[in-house]
Amino acid sequence: MRLLFLVNAVIKSSTLIFGVAISLLLSRLFNEETLGIYVLYITLLNLFLIVVKCGQDRFLLKALSHSKTSQPGIILNALKIIIVMSLLANLLIAGLISLNLISMGGSVNQFSMFLAFQLSLLGGALIAILVAIVRSRNRVTIANAYESLPINGILFLALITGGIFLQQSQNLMYPIISHGVISFAAAAVIAIKVLSTVQLRHPTFNFSMFRSMKCGLPFSLIAGATALNTSIDTLMVNHYLSLNDVAFYNIAQKLSSLVQFSLVIATSLVANKFAQLYANGDVVQLKQSLFTVIKISSSAAFIVLVLIFFASDMLLNLWGESFITAKVSLLILAGAQFINVLFGPLGVLLTMTGVERKVLVGTVCTLIVNIVLNSQLVPLFGINGAAIATATGIIIQNSIFLGLVMRQGVLREVV
Repeated sequence: MRLLFLVNAVIKSSTLIFGVAISLLLSRLFNEETLGIYVLYITLLNLFLIVVKCGQDRFLLKALSHSKTSQPGIILNALKIIIVMSLLANLLIAGLISLNLISMGGSVNQFSMFLAFQLSLLGGALIAILVAIVRSRNRVTIANAYESLPINGILFLALITGGIFLQQSQNLMYPIISHGVISFAAAAVIAIKVLSTVQLRHPTFNFSMFRSMKCGLPFSLIAGATALNTSIDTLMVNHYLSLNDVAFYNIAQKLSSLVQFSLVIATSLVANKFAQLYANGDVVQLKQSLFTVIKISSSAAFIVLVLIFFASDMLLNLWGESFITAKVSLLILAGAQFINVLFGPLGVLLTMTGVERKVLVGTVCTLIVNIVLNSQLVPLFGINGAAIATATGIIIQNSIFLGLVMRQGVLREVV
């Protein structure tokens, strides 16, 4: 377990390092506003990606963990669904762009952004489905590698290669178009590798696309509400403040996410295991797995929290002296993420044990609170207001999830 944790930590750390390096490159090659534009693009992309996936990645992980006989039909339906949804999403995006309801500002070419969206949406959704297939086979390390390394790693290399060109031409579309092309290309390569081991021509039983969409809907709604919960602060900062503030706040988010990084790694290892243990009725092992994750994650998170507390100025100064303005936001978000780790992966536990609809209700309630708090605090306190609202939302959501775990008897049955 510990060796597997370390291997996956290296993989996930590489992804985080590449992500941080990309933001550093953009801030150094251009300026804070350019970084803000890129952050907004990725934020909108992730929100639309939730729509395209239709919850099929989570549904696949759960369904394939419970039954192996229905794999071909369910997998084939998932692939069809994301293709159809990506086409519909791109039609919607084209309409929003034509009506000027989506705009990155600056010198971003809207048509180029639309093409990049097309490639990124289909590529990102396909990778999510393929990762779910691999993860359901307990090949967690490979799944994490497919999920984490290709896009950010290759994009980082592309930015390094084109760095001189970027700086001289101020071509802001280069990183956005590169993201789209790399996403689609990486998805194609992974698809050839993964789908070659799956028999799709002769599904073992009739499992309709409509049924697959219906089963994936709760997961999709949960993912959508969760994505909005994690994006609403950035969107509010952009609405009330400036692109520079978006960049400042994004760096505070990235650095604070280091605190919960150990939980992310551990959750990727046990999500499939939770579903299998619950399906087998092995509640004793389920409890042991949960508390092992919390113990390991909280120990690592505390070390990171202390480092951020004492080295916040030095870390923020890597992006430039102006980013020091995000120090208070960083400390607030880091503290909130530590509390999040202490609660553990309760959302994943509930989702993988058949309580996804109640998780959805709790997530939506948190989202409403988050929207209200951000709309009130951001105009008053700037990015610090966004950090306070987000921290409050994190605590409320985890409290709701803990209440659901106790009420549903997930822990009480195994005591």
